Amino acid sequence: MATQLEHLKDILTRNGLVHLPDSLPRLKMPKLRQSVYYDAIKETYVELGGSKADIPFDTEPYFLELFQKAVIIDDTTHFNQYRSKTLSCTLYNEHLLKFPLQNYKRYCRQYQNDCLMAASRNELWTNAVGERHFGESDNAGDLGIYGSSAWKLRAMFDLITDAVTLLMPYEVIRISIYDTILVGGKLTPLKDLLLSRKEENEKAIYSFFARKLGLVKQNIDQFMKEELGKMKKEEPDQL
Repeated sequence: MATQLEHLKDILTRNGLVHLPDSLPRLKMPKLRQSVYYDAIKETYVELGGSKADIPFDTEPYFLELFQKAVIIDDTTHFNQYRSKTLSCTLYNEHLLKFPLQNYKRYCRQYQNDCLMAASRNELWTNAVGERHFGESDNAGDLGIYGSSAWKLRAMFDLITDAVTLLMPYEVIRISIYDTILVGGKLTPLKDLLLSRKEENEKAIYSFFARKLGLVKQNIDQFMKEELGKMKKEEPDQL
């Protein structure tokens, strides 16, 4: 998957979408804890079997940072029964209205076996932080009574990262490898298009990302130049 993501980044860069690493401020735990959203997140943590007074805290690294947008690419390891449970958090129906909720719930049902094949070993299945919060895991690959502490932890981090949109001055956009793109009159998953090096597929991938990011200007180079100029003039907020 890492090779495919490098290919994806190369496609976007060649078309003018420049990744600006560390250009967006990151959410900190005190800000989340003081927010009106914390109780709903804590409730979901408890429903997953969390046993500590406070939730585990981390946010995912962004695949792409572009001014007031942050993009995350979700691979196979993000779709399972625990992520489905976090998607039932009230934040999604009440506040995160742009989140592709129904698609993500469907991916969790449809691709859990893929997740099982990809993430049933080593720290992808269990780790010290996960077991501290959710207790011991079942044997690798066994989604029985205890299941996977690492999967539960990852699902919590996904929920927290989604809440960033509500608390920080930029939007977090999730794109799944299972999202489909229309190419040659056929809807094809992003993961399959990334395996190809066809020019037609690359153009379709770029157009898909441009739409997701709300970039409607025809001259993307001029757009990037204007936005980079604004960044040089403005000091970033210290949040």
